Amino acid sequence: MKNKVLEIVKQNVGIDVSKDKIDVTFSELDAFFDDFVVASRKFANTPKGFIELQGWVNSKKRPNMAVHFTMEATGVYYEALAYFLYQQEDYRVHVVLKPNKETIARTEKHISFLDSQINQIEKDIKKFVDMDNELKNKMKFLLSIKGAGMVTATTIVAETNGFAAFESIKQVVGFAGLDVRIAESGKWKGKSKISKRGNSYIRSVLYMPTLSKIRHDKATKQAYERLKEKKGVGMIAVVAQMRKMLAMMYTLWKKQEMFKDISAI
Repeated sequence: MKNKVLEIVKQNVGIDVSKDKIDVTFSELDAFFDDFVVASRKFANTPKGFIELQGWVNSKKRPNMAVHFTMEATGVYYEALAYFLYQQEDYRVHVVLKPNKETIARTEKHISFLDSQINQIEKDIKKFVDMDNELKNKMKFLLSIKGAGMVTATTIVAETNGFAAFESIKQVVGFAGLDVRIAESGKWKGKSKISKRGNSYIRSVLYMPTLSKIRHDKATKQAYERLKEKKGVGMIAVVAQMRKMLAMMYTLWKKQEMFKDISAI
């Protein structure tokens, strides 16, 4: 099932309110930003129906995770339910107003503007790289890795100064804050977790390419699923693949070699 692939990052209950009834759909969003329906049901638009809805949602919600409720402003029929849900702990209520064509047009125009700016920035980065023949030649080694694009590669090179001060993969991983550390106090040992004390820019720029690689590269997906099954936490397996990609970049840069996909041979 899909919810076993990655950790769930959000739970949402979509609600359609009419005068006499409430149609609800409970859905979840995973770290790939894929959403899927868990269950659907109808309730009466009455105080008793609100209590039944609350019990139904609580039976499905995940521990220590807020549930979001999204409904459209339909006359006055939604108001009593919205107030009821708002008063509950770990509930987040979102009321969507009726769409305004002018507002939608302005939003779409703004998104288009941001997209054009992103494209221009990426072109500027490539232009800068192309101006330096040595840098351009070395960048092709990093870009040969599946999932590693120009922005990811240039950020890694910039933040590490071309790996100039690093002599091992362990040093690079530690610098990025992707090394695993165990919290200890006397005889007590805690759970292992990444340190997050290093370069946050490297961690953030590796995250989405790693998710893409997990989704589209068979070998990476299998390695991810094996580790997730062993550890029981999807994010641990994601971080492991982030470390692997960073280590691969370091190795190819230092050896000046192109990536070779052994699994495809």
